[in-house]
Amino acid sequence: MIAQLGDFLRATLDAAHGHEHALADELALTQGYLEIEKARLGNRLAVRMKVDPGLLNAPVPFLILQPLVENAIRHGLALRDTRGALDLVITRESARLQISVANDLPAGAAELEPSGARIGIANVGTRLERLYGADHAFAAGRGADGRFQVSIALPLTQAAPPDRMAA
Repeated sequence: MIAQLGDFLRATLDAAHGHEHALADELALTQGYLEIEKARLGNRLAVRMKVDPGLLNAPVPFLILQPLVENAIRHGLALRDTRGALDLVITRESARLQISVANDLPAGAAELEPSGARIGIANVGTRLERLYGADHAFAAGRGADGRFQVSIALPLTQAAPPDRMAA
């Protein structure tokens, strides 16, 4: 776990990245973070990923998924007494990259909103606004199914950024 934490920290501090990198690189960073959380939470954390393999070279903002996954775990799944699920779904819809992060909530979550629970989400929204202006969509909140969900739609460009995380 310490080696995974070191790898994750080195990757996040790497100055070679730009504002965007390939979705495959972002998923690798997110997977590294999830491995650390799986070691901490054990079988209480179920992760389900569905990613369109044709999108792996699509450019996405650097570290866009990790704060969403961290928020889902810290303010949702880690507070549960029982196993909970985190779903990450990334698909293409026309010329848009659709990202969805959804998580189970603890019992009684309707009544409480932990202080700071929205800071990470607000930061992601601000970053997306600065990077894409009006050419994106971003929504976060409790869905009809009672789970917390974050949805992002970004322009899907054909140009893949250089693979800087593989070095």
